[in-house]
Amino acid sequence: MRYKSIFLSDIHLGSDYINHDVFLKEFKEMESNNLFLVGDVFSVNADKNHENIKRFRDILDSKEWKIIYINGNHEDDRERIYGNRLPLSSKVEIVKLSSYIYESKKKIYLEHGHSFHIKDIWNRGLKEAILLYKRVRKVKRTLSKNKNKTRNRDGVYFRYIKPFAQKVLSSSFEKYMVSIAKAKGCDVVICGHLHLPKDSIINNIRYLNCGDWINSYSYIVEDSNGNLSLKYING
Repeated sequence: MRYKSIFLSDIHLGSDYINHDVFLKEFKEMESNNLFLVGDVFSVNADKNHENIKRFRDILDSKEWKIIYINGNHEDDRERIYGNRLPLSSKVEIVKLSSYIYESKKKIYLEHGHSFHIKDIWNRGLKEAILLYKRVRKVKRTLSKNKNKTRNRDGVYFRYIKPFAQKVLSSSFEKYMVSIAKAKGCDVVICGHLHLPKDSIINNIRYLNCGDWINSYSYIVEDSNGNLSLKYING
């Protein structure tokens, strides 16, 4: 089926905790007019010569998509650490966006979501969530001491520890993203970052999170009539 638009986030290409074959098989079959990449397409430490990144670019270059690429925290961190970001494709129309407003059937605000900081949680009085977040980071540091089990360590962190912390923070994150969309005069917000796919109405704004390609294997599609929906595949 051909869609009007496809929205992808948190793919983390080039990392050990994504099943590249599952993603690339699905990605090759996707057809749409517009492709919105809503941040964290690549892992921050991904090698530009990674075999699966090359496969991704080849598929991307074979499509006739209008591409909008929005920065995620991995894109921003890579620029901060390495001074550049991985090239996506020669066909990219717009790059280095922190957010984007897409006007279709509804006015849609697009942002990865990493402008949501721990200080925002504190301001909402969720001290318990901050303490939990700190404990999670401590566990991650403890796991990282075992240099011979890097892949297992990352797998545990991204598949179990991080999702648990994100679920605790999800309510504040969702309200935060909705508040930005409302301030921008938009009816819908589409984001990522939290790795938790969701479609809900919050304060009269539709909140859509793309999910990820680590746990949920999900993305968002827009049909020819401008209707938005979450789509899942079997990972």
